[in-house]
Amino acid sequence: EADELRRWADACARAGRDAPFALRVPERPEWRAAAAAAAQADTLARRAREDLKADLSLFGGVGWRLNGETAGRGDSDLAWEAGVVWRSPLGHDAEKARAAAREADACASRAVLAATITAVAAEFERARTAFESACSRLASIDRAVEEARASLDAEVERFRLGEGRSRLVLDAQKDLSAANRSANAAA
Repeated sequence: EADELRRWADACARAGRDAPFALRVPERPEWRAAAAAAAQADTLARRAREDLKADLSLFGGVGWRLNGETAGRGDSDLAWEAGVVWRSPLGHDAEKARAAAREADACASRAVLAATITAVAAEFERARTAFESACSRLASIDRAVEEARASLDAEVERFRLGEGRSRLVLDAQKDLSAANRSANAAA
């Protein structure tokens, strides 16, 4: 497990060193939800602004008499009508209030979106900083492990030659073991 964890940590550190600018702020679900709410609020605000405009409608219709009786004046059974209607509320008070409320809702939704984007970006930067710190900590601990291993080899060699004591070898082994534990914790 320690070797697998170490391979994974090394692969992550290598990926971070090789492509540091490939890391980008991810679009998270709360970001997408806030963007959808802001888009919906903008649409409602546009619709409310459209309600402030006067309405000009053209209508037409064609009909056929079904009762079979002919008109006494020589009219045919075909009838048609057309018309133009212009509607505009007086004062537009309700429409103006609705448009102002929708505009305020849209502004609030955009503010929520901006706050969400800022929070996600800040969380991403904290994670990126922690990742870079862990990578540098792992590199320094790797150097400590190598130095502890070299120290142990030197103490073993001195003990083999009769110049060292077994206590120094045991202390070097303990230092190497502590360095390996620190490396696993950093990984």
